Amino acid sequence: MEKIFKIMIVEDSRLYQKYLTDLMIKNNYEYICAFNGLEAIGLLREQKPDLILLDVHLPGCSGYDVCEHVRKTPETYHIPIIFITSNNNQDDIVKGFQLGGNDYVTKPFNETILESRITNQLDHVYNRKLLNSYIEELESINTKLKDEKEHSEYLASRDHLTGLYNRRFIQSTLKELLLDHQLDQTSISLALFDIDDFKLVNDQYGHPCGDYTLNEVVALIQSKIRDYDYLSRWGGEEFLLVLPHTTKESALPIMERILNAVDAHTFTYEKYSFKLTLTCGLSDFKPNEKYISILNRIDEALYEGKHTGKNRIIIK
Repeated sequence: MEKIFKIMIVEDSRLYQKYLTDLMIKNNYEYICAFNGLEAIGLLREQKPDLILLDVHLPGCSGYDVCEHVRKTPETYHIPIIFITSNNNQDDIVKGFQLGGNDYVTKPFNETILESRITNQLDHVYNRKLLNSYIEELESINTKLKDEKEHSEYLASRDHLTGLYNRRFIQSTLKELLLDHQLDQTSISLALFDIDDFKLVNDQYGHPCGDYTLNEVVALIQSKIRDYDYLSRWGGEEFLLVLPHTTKESALPIMERILNAVDAHTFTYEKYSFKLTLTCGLSDFKPNEKYISILNRIDEALYEGKHTGKNRIIIK
């Protein structure tokens, strides 16, 4: 980080102000000047120096008043202040420190001591800026790592083609929902869908068309389910739908809307147009039932639907 500092000189004596500005030029510091306290306060609204050299005795508004203003203003409270005065009274020096001054030098100046005290305060400023820079960098890295972690967790729970929950995630979710079901006795229904004769789509129109078809079916299903339902890709052309707080009787109208939507839809991919249907196996959890048991039951229901005409819902 480059060491470029701006210093505010608040001094009503033109002689001393000239002396201090020459010192700034000698040390390659940028500077701004004010001849009184009110002028200094006005400049601080627009510019934020790294250090203030502040005369105590100023016309109208004293250096102590300016110091109080600096320390009470959130945008400037951190700026170090070196009081400069011809008064070497101990009480005045203590008062300056009590109001928030960082150092105190008396006129006439010893140039070497003044330069050292300015350098000391600016070293603190530089170190604070450096620390803040490191903190910002660490926060940026932390945010990036957090985003990458969330993205990795998202990818780990999703099917890469459809963006739906994958089998591993939905199995884990089912176990959690089942625990809730056993505690509060709420109903949970499961529906397993299969696209009828999907293999023909891949064989006749190609796998890109098959991928398009899977995503179209997903969109149709999602348009008919509720925000709190869980839709996942179970495998191949099979989709598992979890319906919390729903009996199989209450779930049936939702299944019917899904099957009707797919049946009514014309799938169009490049020069091809075709129709498809779904078959569904539906059931709900029984008291104290293991999740593998209901999965077997809806799988059997789906198998039955496939072998009794397809495009239907079988409830078990």
